[in-house]
Amino acid sequence: MKHSIVKMSMGLLFAGAFLLAGCKSTDTKVSKSVTTEIIDFRGAEFSTEPAAWVKTAVMENAVDKETLPSSVQDQLAGKHYIITVTDGTANQALNVVETRAKAKYLQDIALSLNAIVVTQVSADNADADELTSAAAVAEFTGFSKVTESWVQKRVTDKTKKTTKDVYSFIAIYACDNTLWQQQAADYARKIGQQTQSENLKKATERADSIAEAAMAQNGVVVATELE
Repeated sequence: MKHSIVKMSMGLLFAGAFLLAGCKSTDTKVSKSVTTEIIDFRGAEFSTEPAAWVKTAVMENAVDKETLPSSVQDQLAGKHYIITVTDGTANQALNVVETRAKAKYLQDIALSLNAIVVTQVSADNADADELTSAAAVAEFTGFSKVTESWVQKRVTDKTKKTTKDVYSFIAIYACDNTLWQQQAADYARKIGQQTQSENLKKATERADSIAEAAMAQNGVVVATELE
């Protein structure tokens, strides 16, 4: 099953569930005036195209669990997992993107919860900075990295007449279901307890509902762009 995404730029919060529009071929996506194509990927010396789950994570921001390798599916049994996709800036080296992506994975996990909080408490733009700050200092236990990969994309904007090459680092993190549900509720409850926002205060009483919604979104893709 594919889940819609949470997509953000680091430092900004555009929380919500949506799929990127546009038509695509196997390794190319066209959205309005922007064309994105995969020009390199991990394992290119052994295959003509990246793994199916990697392609859909990067190009569609969604992953069907059935496309994951059986060894990965076995490791995800009985666990809640989140897929992170981190895009670097133009010409940023792969090792830099990878290092920064790994350093912020807990923040990405928190961002997936923020999207649910926004929906459940009807948060607005005035609450964005506070939610981003909460994610930046979030701490969760029990998550482990199951697998990772990377691709290099060429993004061409016909309107702006620009072309840039960027690396995307993709990783899957998993946690025991019961532990994650408890931590998701605690995170939401803490937001509600520490805020002055009337909207976000509702997160305390709706913490269990937020956690249940998070559990229902197993395999959600969190896509971010580095600054």
